[in-house]
Amino acid sequence: TRADILEPEEMPHDVVTIRDADNGLIARLPMPLGGQASPIGDNGVSLEFQSIVASGKKQATYEAVMPFDQRARIASFRTLDNAPLRVIVGISKDDALAEWRHTAWTFATVIALLLLAGNTAAALFYRQWVKQRRGSAELQETNALLERALHRSRERDDALNAAQAAGLLGTYTLNFATGRIV
Repeated sequence: TRADILEPEEMPHDVVTIRDADNGLIARLPMPLGGQASPIGDNGVSLEFQSIVASGKKQATYEAVMPFDQRARIASFRTLDNAPLRVIVGISKDDALAEWRHTAWTFATVIALLLLAGNTAAALFYRQWVKQRRGSAELQETNALLERALHRSRERDDALNAAQAAGLLGTYTLNFATGRIV
């Protein structure tokens, strides 16, 4: 509708200006919020716009602070071929970049959470690995002690067996029925 064109809700700081060949104001939509409207014929334009027009360009895009409300905008202008008019469209940088900034913060938050989760998982894996390594070293040490004890026990068994064989020592059983020692 016409009201939507004159008062856009999504980009409230955008502006469309029509100026004459001498940069005099013809019309500006929407009117400055809470401010005094510039009079028709007002030549108050940004220095960037003045220098581009002075260079002879008929169309360009530039970045400037607009004098009527001191808001930074990305602006494009075109000089019409069939009339001595310049149409300038200014888009507020803050409004234009608001969605991008929101998306950037969302991505940064997601990336930070992923990094935090990854680092936490890595720290937990590292702690578990150190614990397993320590446990493995303890098991190897205990295993070596057991092997030495087993070796000493076998040496003692071999010495005892040799002593028994040499001295006919050992365990004997008496068979009461026959009266023989076995």
